[in-house]
Amino acid sequence: MEKKSLRRLYATAEKLKALPHLDEAERLLYARSLLATPQQRWEMHENYLHLLNLFSYFERKKSASWSQE
Repeated sequence: MEKKSLRRLYATAEKLKALPHLDEAERLLYARSLLATPQQRWEMHENYLHLLNLFSYFERKKSASWSQE
């Protein structure tokens, strides 16, 4: 990340200190999502699904049905 975007990230996270149920890591993550464009949010979501090994629609659907049992 660039210095300017890091400053914006930390400034936004600082504003989120009003939410007492969030710890520092959660505030930074929430601030990052607030500052992201829709495309960047979609990419973050897709990356998260890849981390969970849910690459395809079928795997996502299968995982959702298992969690409901």
